[in-house]
Amino acid sequence: MLLNISEIIMEHIEPEESIILNVLSADIDFTTCESIRMSRRVDSTGQRTLAVVTKSDRSPDGLLEKVTKNAVNIGLRYVCVRNRIDNETYDEARIQETKLFETHPLLSVIDKSMVGIPVLAHKLVQIQSVIISKCLPDIIRKINEKLNDLVLELNKLPQNLTSISDAMIAFTQIIVSLKETFEKIFMRGEFDDDLENKHMCCNARLVEMIDEFSKELHMNAKPSENFLVEEIRVLQESSGIQLPHFHPQYVFLYLLQQKVSSISDLPISFVNKVWAYLEDICVKVLTDHCEN
Repeated sequence: MLLNISEIIMEHIEPEESIILNVLSADIDFTTCESIRMSRRVDSTGQRTLAVVTKSDRSPDGLLEKVTKNAVNIGLRYVCVRNRIDNETYDEARIQETKLFETHPLLSVIDKSMVGIPVLAHKLVQIQSVIISKCLPDIIRKINEKLNDLVLELNKLPQNLTSISDAMIAFTQIIVSLKETFEKIFMRGEFDDDLENKHMCCNARLVEMIDEFSKELHMNAKPSENFLVEEIRVLQESSGIQLPHFHPQYVFLYLLQQKVSSISDLPISFVNKVWAYLEDICVKVLTDHCEN
């Protein structure tokens, strides 16, 4: 729970345009105060930190030294105030506060620019006006940048098609854009800036598929241990009354058909693989263009 509260406080005091109003009790040691440590994490020079010392009437001893010595480097200095007691109204409390800092032997020596709720209110107004004049240009710049980014995102959204002619124009634009993209990636082998997406480098992927198909053909065509045994058997079975060393045409057709049949599945598998890849590329490109 304490960690969550600390995170909330840090979130609100970290922005440069924020004033850090550090409320301290007069009876504590400022140098060991946790709130001082938190404010110094985000404002090490103390230029955004203003310290308000409460309960001045209850712990006046040494208060003058604390607020003038400034051991914890509070850049906007200190303002000492008196808390309301019991059922005092605001006006009654301010009267008592003024009387306290004018008549108390220890508190009356503190500079009048460092005491009282009215002084605190005036200081806060002055400090806030300075911070606004300093930070407002940067805030306006950030707002304009964010606005421009949102306008660009809005322009990227699909147009609201209200008629058949608008739909046909949009469809024609998609077709033309698709044609140009397909020519770029299929015919010219070009690719976009996203080179990391190797799947879209079509020429390289097609070359890989062809090389793999070639290796499969060579592996399938390797001679077996019974080299030419089948061929010799066919030639023996086809012998007959004929010219020596001349064999009928059907013998060679049969042998050729056997070889072709052994690799007939490979081209079909290759074509299916290439077609699936091209189909995936086309669908992706079409989806991208339709989204834009």
